[in-house]
Amino acid sequence: MAEYTQNYKLKKPLPNEFYDVADQNGNMDKIDSALKKHDDLLDKKVELDENGKICKEQLPDNILITGEDGKLPDAQIPASITNHIANKQNPHAVTAAQVGAIPTAQKGAANGVATLDANRQLISSQIPTNITSHIANRQNPHGVTAAQVGAIPTSQKGTSNGVATLDGNGKLMESQIPDSILMAIRRNNASTFQNLITGRLF
Repeated sequence: MAEYTQNYKLKKPLPNEFYDVADQNGNMDKIDSALKKHDDLLDKKVELDENGKICKEQLPDNILITGEDGKLPDAQIPASITNHIANKQNPHAVTAAQVGAIPTAQKGAANGVATLDANRQLISSQIPTNITSHIANRQNPHGVTAAQVGAIPTSQKGTSNGVATLDGNGKLMESQIPDSILMAIRRNNASTFQNLITGRLF
């Protein structure tokens, strides 16, 4: 059986076969056709410009050409790309977490964040009851002492090392005046003593 060349499949008779003119003519036709295609391609060779680059006119329509600034002219950018660039409606579906933000759904929601009013203050409905109750508590919830507010404890009123008690007229009570003073007043001036007792001295 005859063999064939690798590229153009020209028929190659075996040594023990008779020469066949038809096989020779078939091979010539194939060679002639291949040479003609080659010549046609040479006639359509690409021309280069003065910079050694292919002229724009010879480039296929599907090839994009950059401008002098090295960028594609706007006219060559597909509308789908320009529309995407102009889209400000989050076309990539970016999430709040991706931009370091808190979703609006968490505003005033359980396990979310509190809502501020127009004065940037917490809304009363979102303040815990224990806090509002504590604020309204006027029964000294922090256990503040008299010393902490610069006062004298009522337990020191009329007691040893404490403070004297005044009567309803804002005068010292006789029971809290030292006996030595009372006796001196009695000895020296009975009327002074009487004034002291009746509250006209002090």
